[in-house]
Amino acid sequence: MAAFSSSTSTPALLSMRGIEKRFNGVPALSGASLEIGRSEIHALIGQNGAGKSTMIKVLTGYYAKDAGEILFDGAPFHADSPKAAQAGGISTIYQEINLVSYRSVTENICLGRERKRFGFLDWPRMHREAEEILARFDIHLDVRQPLSRYTTAIQQMVAIARAVSFQAKLVIMDEPTSSLDEHEVAVLFGVIRQLKNSGVSVIFVSHKLDELYVVCERVTVMRDGRTVLVAPMAQVSKLELVTTMIGREIESPSAGQTAFHEIAPAHHRQKDKALLDVQNLAVGRRVTNCSFDVHPGEIIGLAGLLGSGRTESVRAVFGADRPDAGRMRYQGKPFAPQNPADAIGAGIGFCSEDRKLEGIVPEMSVRENLTLALLPRLAQSGVVNEEQQRQVVDQFIKRIRIKCASPDQRIRELSGGNQQKVLLARWLCMNPRLLILDEPTRGIDVGAKAEIQGLVGKLAAEGLGVLMISSEIEEVVEGSDRVFVLREGRTVAELEKEGITEEAIMAAMAESTQPDAGHPDGEGHPAHGRATAAVVPPPGSTAQNEQSASGNGNGDRGDGRADESFPESHHSTATATTLPDGGTPKAAVDQPAVRRGGVADEPAGAAVQPIETGTAARRRGGLGLLKRQATLAALLLLVLFNFFFTPHFATWETLYVNLTQVCTIVIVGVGMTLVIGSGGIDLSVGSLMAIAGSLAPIIFLGKLVPLPLWWGVTLAFVVPVLAAGALGWFNGWLITRFKIQPIVATLVLFIAGRGIAQVMTNGNLQAFHQPAFQVIGLGRVFGLPVQSLLMAVIVVIAAWALRRTIFGRQLLAVGGNEEAARLSGIPVVRVKRAVYALSGICAGIAGLIVIAINSSSDANLVGLGMELDAIAAVAVGGTLLLGGQAYLVGTLVGALIIQLVRYTLLANGVPDAAALVVKAAMIIGAVYFQRRGGSQ
Repeated sequence: MAAFSSSTSTPALLSMRGIEKRFNGVPALSGASLEIGRSEIHALIGQNGAGKSTMIKVLTGYYAKDAGEILFDGAPFHADSPKAAQAGGISTIYQEINLVSYRSVTENICLGRERKRFGFLDWPRMHREAEEILARFDIHLDVRQPLSRYTTAIQQMVAIARAVSFQAKLVIMDEPTSSLDEHEVAVLFGVIRQLKNSGVSVIFVSHKLDELYVVCERVTVMRDGRTVLVAPMAQVSKLELVTTMIGREIESPSAGQTAFHEIAPAHHRQKDKALLDVQNLAVGRRVTNCSFDVHPGEIIGLAGLLGSGRTESVRAVFGADRPDAGRMRYQGKPFAPQNPADAIGAGIGFCSEDRKLEGIVPEMSVRENLTLALLPRLAQSGVVNEEQQRQVVDQFIKRIRIKCASPDQRIRELSGGNQQKVLLARWLCMNPRLLILDEPTRGIDVGAKAEIQGLVGKLAAEGLGVLMISSEIEEVVEGSDRVFVLREGRTVAELEKEGITEEAIMAAMAESTQPDAGHPDGEGHPAHGRATAAVVPPPGSTAQNEQSASGNGNGDRGDGRADESFPESHHSTATATTLPDGGTPKAAVDQPAVRRGGVADEPAGAAVQPIETGTAARRRGGLGLLKRQATLAALLLLVLFNFFFTPHFATWETLYVNLTQVCTIVIVGVGMTLVIGSGGIDLSVGSLMAIAGSLAPIIFLGKLVPLPLWWGVTLAFVVPVLAAGALGWFNGWLITRFKIQPIVATLVLFIAGRGIAQVMTNGNLQAFHQPAFQVIGLGRVFGLPVQSLLMAVIVVIAAWALRRTIFGRQLLAVGGNEEAARLSGIPVVRVKRAVYALSGICAGIAGLIVIAINSSSDANLVGLGMELDAIAAVAVGGTLLLGGQAYLVGTLVGALIIQLVRYTLLANGVPDAAALVVKAAMIIGAVYFQRRGGSQ
């Protein structure tokens, strides 16, 4: 297919000049430029971290530029949001699918521009338009079905169809072919031709260099945030592109399609005993009879078309999905992992296909993501050894060339390729015996791809068993010792090294599914020929994409890519890092220079992003924390206002009153922060306070069993708190056992809990005078309320646990990405139940404080509305309600603000009812500014 003819003689449609962008002082763009002609198909390429994505996000309003000029269609252009850019004529197709998976195909295509008739949605018209738009891509499917029921490839085509249907002047395509098979790529190229012929320009971002020569007229190459080359595609070779991208000389562009090192000679491999032996495996409807084996030192390739069962098979090996039938043996023993933790403990690592949904925890740092599965080995008595953690992280950042400002940078700020490197490092630092790689080089640049391929080959040569799934046929052919071909959930062929060719693999994948005359089981001999048609099956059919049991809708893709040239990378020598268990990360060992055409020798450490460590990194993290805690400024303003304008504010009694009233909010807020950080919510805390507050007087007043004074008081402190913790655990059990939404599960005790408290007290007020018990609410130490000291202790312990313990790291990982946490071996169910139990314990303590202050227990009033105050304190304190973050100091500050606002209004004659309105407005404002600050 010939490249499109140039059309750059007309005035430029887009001109970006001198663009600058920094993140926390680190330059992402340094004087970068980009010029796109009218009706031009323009390639934008560069290594991961080169600045391509940042450049696009500046153009589309996702980021604000720090300096530079943008002209679009002959006029200055500024978009403060992607929606504004779309309205201005720029439409973007992202590599990661950004659609509403649980809504229908029609709703996704028409989202934001729904058709109406007589004020109601015109569904027939929208269905018809959606079908017409998809028909341009030769896609015919039921547009009424939820998008999640179709393959990843089809979801990508729907995203493309939606974007190009906006009548844009410029369409940006970011890795649009990463999820498409050969036929779908050809259809997409046809659509690009239609766009060009209709006067639309296209920015085509891709790591597949062969595609650029097919569809693009000119190319812009970026490196380290700068534009380093702009040239017509016809005048620049693939070797020149790669050399310019990586900034190093390449000896030969044709020394092999991939950068896999030669595997160890056969006599070095342990062929007598399989590391993993899988026979007749069946997993759900996707896998019916799959068999393969892996020996130490081998790279085994799994090949197959859409729906062949590759991903489901390896997920069953890793314990992520339960097999229905079959037998597995690992290291010569029967093997049946019940969960990923079992597989990890046996020495198996799994780099999953979808890094966004199953890999990274976006709100956590590079350091935390890289060592997520390693935490148990880095801990002593549950406390993480941060020095050993830093050593491991620094070693792998340098070794695998991860580009990041510092190990404490959030992983979501990294490019896709660098995120993939972090995930690979997560498993390499575990010293696995078997490494499962599902699309290990998907969507990353040629330099990063070569480094990963070379590293995998080297590790296999040292004895690591590798099970690899790839839709890049060149990776399977050149990187595999043996290849097992799957078709419709069955293993249909095994190819040895000498017989591994594209033709043999494609023939086995394309063989007719009808039973062969000589083979009753229907496997037969591979039919010759190449599969070229993409089939769009109805939802639920066996030819659909391989979806995981978690229901994320992501599976593997069909094979059949245009050939790519991958230079081999030179791997510099690195010092080995010793893990706490005495092992050495395999990726940290010395590696020789490449054996055939590859990257020329360079000094060790060249081209590696400088790593900010130690004091500098902590200082940068501290500054970021201060920026997030904008609520400190609000607290200071409130204090100053009251100091100057509120009578008697600066007195000891005023301090005592405010501390007394804020303590219960903070204590309950600590538990709420942990719950929200884990991705949940707890509406039952007020009712649990009432239960604890009702049970304590029953115990120390001897209403159940007469007890000596000190026994009664001691049990009154312990039993109600434990009871509240047990009921909190019950909340977690409901959520994890029956997969109930947290807001629904905790609503059960929100309603029933207060009823239980009323039954316990027969609806009567329990008045008492018991100084030994009431010390928790009325006692003072050095003039300060006892409960304020208890509050401080709880906050400090919880903050320390979040920062330093395995449980704290696991809690935030579960909230940030539950599936990624599960696949990293984290006991998600146990963590969630423990979090809700802790929330119940905090509520129980707060309930005891309330009744001690009041010298009475009223089941109707204790804890009433506390759940809302706690949630408000968490939100105002800066913890996002989506999970993955937990700022306990922020919760403390948020509770102080809530209390001071109420005090300020009452002290200045404003009715208490008005304070509720002000509180609501304050929460909205705080959440808005926190989100704005986070996005910046």
